Amino acid sequence: MSIPFDPYYTWLGIPPEEQPPTCYRLLGVRLFEENLDVIENAANARANYLGGLQSGEHPAEARRLLEEVRAARIELLDSGRKAQYDQQIRQCFPAGPAAPQSRASLEAPPVCFPKKAPAAAQPSAFPSEPIPARIYLLRAFAVGAAAAGALLLLALLGWLRQGNLARERAAIVLLWPESQREGAEMRLDQQLRPVPPTGAVEIACEPGRHRISVMRPGFAPYEQVVTLLPDQTESVRPTWIAETKQVEGRKKPPESLQPPTAPPEQPPTERPVGESAAITPKPPQAAAPALPGPKPRPVEPPPMVESSAPAAETPPQTRPEPGMISSSPSQPQRLPQPSVDIQNRIAEDLKETLRTGATSSAEENLQRARQWIELADQAKERPNERYVLLRRATELAARAGDLDLAVAAVETLATEFEVDAIELKADAISTLAAQATEEKAIGAVVKQVDRFIDEAVAGSRLEIASRVADEAYQACMRSQGKPFRKPMYDRRAEVQRLQPVWQQFQEQSARLAEKPDDPEANLAVGRWYCLVQGDWARGLPHLAKGSDAELSNLARKELAGPPVSPEETIAMGDAWWDAAQSRSDEDKSGLMRHAGTWYEQARLKVASSLQQTKLTKRLEEIAKLGRAPAVEKPPAAEFPQGRWVDVMSRVAPGLDSVAGNWQQVQGALTVTPAKASRLMLPVQVKGSYDLQVEFVRLEGDDSVAILFPVGSESGAFHLGMTGQAAGLARIDGRLANSNPTTRRRVPLVNNQRCLVEISVRTQADQVGIQVSVNGTPLTGWMGRAGSVTTGPSWRLLDPGRLGLGGNNVAVAFHAAKLRMVSGEAAWVRADSARP
Repeated sequence: MSIPFDPYYTWLGIPPEEQPPTCYRLLGVRLFEENLDVIENAANARANYLGGLQSGEHPAEARRLLEEVRAARIELLDSGRKAQYDQQIRQCFPAGPAAPQSRASLEAPPVCFPKKAPAAAQPSAFPSEPIPARIYLLRAFAVGAAAAGALLLLALLGWLRQGNLARERAAIVLLWPESQREGAEMRLDQQLRPVPPTGAVEIACEPGRHRISVMRPGFAPYEQVVTLLPDQTESVRPTWIAETKQVEGRKKPPESLQPPTAPPEQPPTERPVGESAAITPKPPQAAAPALPGPKPRPVEPPPMVESSAPAAETPPQTRPEPGMISSSPSQPQRLPQPSVDIQNRIAEDLKETLRTGATSSAEENLQRARQWIELADQAKERPNERYVLLRRATELAARAGDLDLAVAAVETLATEFEVDAIELKADAISTLAAQATEEKAIGAVVKQVDRFIDEAVAGSRLEIASRVADEAYQACMRSQGKPFRKPMYDRRAEVQRLQPVWQQFQEQSARLAEKPDDPEANLAVGRWYCLVQGDWARGLPHLAKGSDAELSNLARKELAGPPVSPEETIAMGDAWWDAAQSRSDEDKSGLMRHAGTWYEQARLKVASSLQQTKLTKRLEEIAKLGRAPAVEKPPAAEFPQGRWVDVMSRVAPGLDSVAGNWQQVQGALTVTPAKASRLMLPVQVKGSYDLQVEFVRLEGDDSVAILFPVGSESGAFHLGMTGQAAGLARIDGRLANSNPTTRRRVPLVNNQRCLVEISVRTQADQVGIQVSVNGTPLTGWMGRAGSVTTGPSWRLLDPGRLGLGGNNVAVAFHAAKLRMVSGEAAWVRADSARP
């Protein structure tokens, strides 16, 4: 006769007589524990342990216990709930459950209920003479009633605990047209869920990582993995791939739909991180370039979806999978805008699918804009639909007052479609400027106009820059715009002062087309490109042909070839600096900034302390000039949501290094062995994002570190620590090799490429972190953002920047890419934004 499986006893050491356990017993802490850090650490350890069991022989039991652990965590970390829960326990047991005799480990938690003493040791409560039979019956009845009452009270406590869990849940909403649900199946984490034939499809679930899979006759299964924070609702829209032949008898999704889980503390087989993991791809699958060492992500096949737009009118473009690091990236060809009829038809279909209604409040508009951007991200292979979604999202975001979101949507449109980005951004700004009456909205207009003017001037669109500046200034003249009037007045005046130069540039450009060697025309065009736009590469040839002898000679000298030695570099900067001193204010600032570009290069190489002092003083003077020319400033949306951006190629080791010997060698960023070597990447990040880092550990047997912002602090992932450990640091002050995220026996092989991807998701004061190595999930953590910190040995000068590091190892970093999901990112230096 087989013994029934008892997960409480087998996994947590809780015997049957102590079931159902209290929250304290479940987490393995002492009864009425007051230290919240002890409770949270115990809950995280339990969750990590049970999470690794979900892929074992009893996944349902593991998920059920994991849910109970999460409920206990919520119950005991909330001071109000904990006080109420403790009172309930005291009422059920007036004398109080027996305290544990000794502190035990989480694997053998202390007992929170008294064990029954052996029968021989129990003192008798009755005389030794014979007892009548009726007394035995009464005693048995009393004991049975008491036991039943105790079980009833414990069941009530368990019910209360489950009720509290329901107060803090998450949800997945499927944007699934009713016409596509006939005969369909839906599973969440491999558990079958009913598909409602009509109405919304919403699945309530626990915060954490989930895999949603849906199946429909005649189409390949659709699956998506989502990570949810408490009280978060994530929208998922299935896309359908038509099958080439009928698949019969499908009753369950393929094995590839098994939700990925972090490997257990001691995996049964040891696989070096530098080697490729065997991952079963999903058919059909297109070929994709692969890195030499790590196995890339499977490339999603281009979905053949049901679309309102005829495929022949705008064929989908084949693009690499967004998560792939490509050795030779290329910009996709921009597509034409869909016709008005196609746009209207798609808009009607989307309106029916999303059941959109009239929206009026800013909150409703903003929520709708974000929802449509999410849908656009899922429609990358349906360009017509993607275009409509992004255009509508731009309009809604502008009406809601979120110009950052509107501009990000325009940037994405301009990357993929033949649209006028400057005109679209101007329309968005004008929309908000016309309706902005509150200080926050007017401030958003001024902030975005400040960036927009630079971009418009850089694109030689001064007429649009002037119009938008006027509209923004009119918004500042409203009662709530007083704090912004002076800076907006000055900014508009700058644009107005450019009008004569712009007019001269237009006239002389036309003349230059007829007479390419005309000195006056070349000077006017060269001044515009170099001193207004900051585009010296384009303007220097014109200055060299211009009528200004001094500027012409300097331009010819620079075009003859770049200086070689630090002394020659300084001399080049001095020549432009001296020329600036006798010029008008408009020309003087542009010439001084150009001198500064040479000083910046020389400062990294010059050895003389006297020269260093001179360069530092002049660079400080240049910094006081204020606004740089448009081309020298980072673009307004350098980090559009959903697009990978290279953040390593613009590193300047002399400026970004914090500790260690960092160098750029043949396209790689290298560091020699030293304790806690670290370098900051030249970008600040705030919000939710994905980070990819590709590297090779060349020598040594200690950790490679990747540092990343989490709220106001930095987090770090260490791989290859002594003892073949990996983990996040620090979690509640605990090091990477001794906290719930620690993974053992994860060897890092020297001289083999490794690809690490870190996903950070933030919501209010909560954060979720997931780490994958070579395409395989390794570890993760979810909790308060303030629980993630960095020790003094690994601290960066700016915790808002990304960073790389190594501890007593030699490493070559080959790539670092950033993809924003929400929030914002910005280069820390103007020169970082130049290719």
